[in-house]
Amino acid sequence: MNPMFYFLLALAAVLAATANAGKPILDSNGYRVVANASYYARPLVSYFELDGGGLTLNTFGVNICPFYVGKEKGVFEDGIPVKFSDWKSGDGFVPESENLNIEMDVKDTLCFEPTYWRISTAPVVPVRLLIKTGPKPSSGLFQIRKSEYIPARYQFFFCPDGYDCTKVGLFVDNQGLWRLALNATTIFEVGFKRVRKT
Repeated sequence: MNPMFYFLLALAAVLAATANAGKPILDSNGYRVVANASYYARPLVSYFELDGGGLTLNTFGVNICPFYVGKEKGVFEDGIPVKFSDWKSGDGFVPESENLNIEMDVKDTLCFEPTYWRISTAPVVPVRLLIKTGPKPSSGLFQIRKSEYIPARYQFFFCPDGYDCTKVGLFVDNQGLWRLALNATTIFEVGFKRVRKT
C-alpha cells in the first residue's frame, strides 16, 4: 500500500487520542479540578448503583511495604484523597488526556516513602501489573480521560511513553481486596470530590 496511507492512518490515531487534551477535568460539582488541591476519587453512588468506596492503600500478605493502591469496600467511604502534578501545559487546572503524576495525599505511612503511583509486577497468580506507591516517577505517567459511557465520570490510564496507554481497572485478589490493575476486566470509573480543608 501507499506509504502516505499509513502516515495518514497513524496521524488520525494520534489526533483521536489527543482530541480531548487540554480540556479541564471537572469535579462532582462541575468545578475544574485544580493543582494544589486534593480530591477523593471514587465511584459515583446512584439509586441503581453502589460501586463501593474511594481509594485506599493496602499491602500483600505479611509484607508491610510497599503499599498498593486499592478501593475501599464500604460504599460510603471516601478513602484517601489524591492530588495531581507535573502536566506539561502548566495550566492551573488538571487537563484531560495529558501525562501527569498522581499521589496519594496522606501525611505519613509505615513505609516512610512517597506515595506517587507507579506500576509494579505483583506477587499474585496469574501475574498482574498493579499500581503501587513510591518515589515520584520520571517516566511512565498516568492520564485521566472522560468516560465513554457516563457523563461526569473519568478513567485512569497508564501511559509508559505518553501514547500507548493502558486502561486501569479493578482486580480482586485472593484476599478479597480490590486493587487497581492494568488490563483488569472490571471497569473503574470515578468522580472527583474536592477535599475541604478545615
